[in-house]
Amino acid sequence: MRKSKSTGEPIIAILAEQERGMATDAVCRRPGVSWVAFCK
Repeated sequence: MRKSKSTGEPIIAILAEQERGMATDAVCRRPGVSWVAFCK
């Protein structure tokens, strides 16, 4: 299995933005994360 490119801090920030009500598409677009990777 491939190692993650991101560390814990950026992942937590992305999830926090999505929980605050930001659209999932917008949350994924900024750091360049695919929607499928976000859902995993």
